[in-house]
Amino acid sequence: MKAIKLTASEFVRIWIRMYISLVGVMSFLMVCFLLFTSYEERGLQTLKFQFLSTEVTVGEIQEINKTNITVNDRPVIEYIFTYQVAGNNLVDSSYAYSDSYEVGEEVPVDFIQNTPDVARITGMQTAKHPFWLFLALLVGMLVIAVLFVRSFLRTLNLQRMLRTSGFAMASLKSKIKTKKEENDRPVYALTYEFSDSFRNYEFVTKTTCPEDFFENERVLFNAHDPNDLHLFIKHLPEDIRFKVLRIHEVGR
Repeated sequence: MKAIKLTASEFVRIWIRMYISLVGVMSFLMVCFLLFTSYEERGLQTLKFQFLSTEVTVGEIQEINKTNITVNDRPVIEYIFTYQVAGNNLVDSSYAYSDSYEVGEEVPVDFIQNTPDVARITGMQTAKHPFWLFLALLVGMLVIAVLFVRSFLRTLNLQRMLRTSGFAMASLKSKIKTKKEENDRPVYALTYEFSDSFRNYEFVTKTTCPEDFFENERVLFNAHDPNDLHLFIKHLPEDIRFKVLRIHEVGR
């Protein structure tokens, strides 16, 4: 057994290189989230109308504007309205997909009891974009965050294996086409076998690209439990792969 210690920079490179797609997707969603800040500021007010106590008053349409946002090929229309609460004149805006009212027309207005400056025309939205779009973005962010953390834990797992790694040349024992498919390609189960100083071991890896695997492959395994944590060396980033080969082959 030969320990392979990763520097902090090598750890980060493995994390990024082996899971770059997750990092890319998360970065994309983060940009989308930043662009959606304007929605966050007003769109989250929708939740207040769902969970906080509201009252109804009468308002008057002061201005109607067509926005540059469309939903299902329908332009989103902004209605700016005024209303009174406890003698105070207040102004707010709401959004809809149709010409529901005209300037000067009276409209029913919902407002939050404790924060009367937060209001909307009854039945309309508080933001240009539909609330489900914000929820979808939020859920997507959470999913990617979970995957991002999962990839970090997998990198920690890899680091642990490198510290207690055994090195072997595994031979392909069988290649079986399973009934499963991914991206319209059949999944193959490849069974490899290798041995340490005591006995023979087998492990199975599944892939849709069996042509990428050879009859003999260099693998790392958990020296404390050879049945666990099998990793093809060729799947490591290049600089880490050379480090592993140098330690296990040249250094012997």
